[in-house]
Amino acid sequence: MPGQDRRKNKKLRRKKINFNKGYTPWNNKLQFELGAEADPSNGANIRVTRPEMEIYEAALTQHKGAANTLPTRLRPRHSYKEETEEQEDCSENIIVNFSKLKDFIKKCIKHRCRNHSKVDVAISKRMGLCISLRAMCEKCHFDIRSCKVYTECEKKSRGPASGYLHEAMTLAVLKTKMGGTDLQMALACLNIKVPSLQLISTNVNKQCDKMIELNEAAMIKNQQFVQEFNNCIGKENEVDVETDTAYNNRNQVGYEAGTQSFCPLIEKNTGLNLLMTMSTANKLCNKKINCSHNECKKTYSSEETISSSEGKLAEKILQKMNDHKILKVKSVTSDASAQLSKVVREFGKKSGNSIRYYQCFVHRMRTVQKYIKNLTFSKLQPGYDRDFFRQRLATCIRSRVRLELVRIHKISTQHHFATLAQSAIKNIVSCFSGNHANCKENSLACCAHLDTHNTKFLPYGVYLNLSVVDKKKIESALNKSLSLDVLNKISSLHTTNQCESLHHRVFTYAPKSVLHKRNFHGLCHSACHSSTFGTGKSSILLAKSLGLDFSKCAPFFKFMIRKDIIALYYSQRKKTAKYKIQKFFGKV
Repeated sequence: MPGQDRRKNKKLRRKKINFNKGYTPWNNKLQFELGAEADPSNGANIRVTRPEMEIYEAALTQHKGAANTLPTRLRPRHSYKEETEEQEDCSENIIVNFSKLKDFIKKCIKHRCRNHSKVDVAISKRMGLCISLRAMCEKCHFDIRSCKVYTECEKKSRGPASGYLHEAMTLAVLKTKMGGTDLQMALACLNIKVPSLQLISTNVNKQCDKMIELNEAAMIKNQQFVQEFNNCIGKENEVDVETDTAYNNRNQVGYEAGTQSFCPLIEKNTGLNLLMTMSTANKLCNKKINCSHNECKKTYSSEETISSSEGKLAEKILQKMNDHKILKVKSVTSDASAQLSKVVREFGKKSGNSIRYYQCFVHRMRTVQKYIKNLTFSKLQPGYDRDFFRQRLATCIRSRVRLELVRIHKISTQHHFATLAQSAIKNIVSCFSGNHANCKENSLACCAHLDTHNTKFLPYGVYLNLSVVDKKKIESALNKSLSLDVLNKISSLHTTNQCESLHHRVFTYAPKSVLHKRNFHGLCHSACHSSTFGTGKSSILLAKSLGLDFSKCAPFFKFMIRKDIIALYYSQRKKTAKYKIQKFFGKV
């Protein structure tokens, strides 16, 4: 056909003009000149690569260009996550009970198949740290189904019984500053599969509630012990107590970050410093939505300041003592708080008891030192450093006042204490200036009549050479901080040291850096229970109440007993003169 012939001729013509292999190009005789090489210092001549995703995200935070521009020339590389199949890791560590493991091995010994390579041991069931093992043989169909290698607690409700491990692992949360995430971290570092945080929190909540019951019963027994002590020595059924309030955040003017407070009541009769009762204030609610605050752990109104809880908690614990009708409060010692003095006075009228209010002796001595340290002297000896002189003088006067009051308290009655103390305090400035004419009559601490007397304790080791105006400033500061009324309030020389020691223990168990919305009250009770019995014995009693019946040969029991022995040794060592001398020279 004419159309087909035309197409064939067109293809033939097209082949003739195509360049075939082996042909010589038309420009083979031309020579091309190369241009100049690219300058590597010029950024435009460097090959651009796509950055990593981490570098791109870091550059994006510092990008200051337009919103529709990128911080890099090219987009970042895609990051692909490695897909890993979840499977049992044979390298993980597990916690098993030794006797349960022996029973499992005895069952495995019954396997009579010669081909032991077909036997496989695996974890058949896992409940947190509690696991069950299974052994099976592929050849002879030998199979030991789920065998528990953990000890179970006594079953008290429906569902499976809880394991010892779950109950025991959270004891450390109540008796140390460790939290739930810290416990998970410790287990993960041991290459043990960690239990869920919900399981840990549930156990901690349950143990805190149990701890409250134990400590409430222990405080009642402490009151009964003091009652028997008073009957034994022939005293009336009265007790001297001390109290002080601690907050999870320091109170500040204009802004109040504190949300929780703790107030104990400690006896002063027996010398054992037993806890009589305690109370807490908590402005935090652990419920998230629409809580009526009837079932949550919030015990203090959000509209009230936490600083006002000092007086309210003090009134609450005094009322608790009165309701128990075991002991009557004779006197209350605290720091110089206007709230407490008013509460004690009003509660005494309300209950019909004559309650005496005392101020802490140590707090008052700190006030004396502060007043002397803030004085401004008109003239000092050449070469004297003003700050060093005032600091050293304040320390010397505080030590002298303390020694005078302690010795007067030993030889005098409470009625004559303030008069004798005032005379001794007035004589201090003249004694430090080298005038000992009235020391024999008014002072019980001056040693100028002894051959071994020296003035090394004074600033620069010499008697004070001050003007009359400066001496009057010191006397005025002493009269202001140690007036006759103040001396009557510190005549018992009681302190709040035990309360402050208990505060330290409480905020070790419940650190101030963490907000314990639900369990603050329980952790405070745990600290108080540990102060009564010791950390070791308190842990043993708590474990026993939870159904953890550890034998006396168990590592848990041995460690707790050893812990209390070591704590008692260091406590007694700190009271020795040798330790105090070493500590003093260590500061110098």
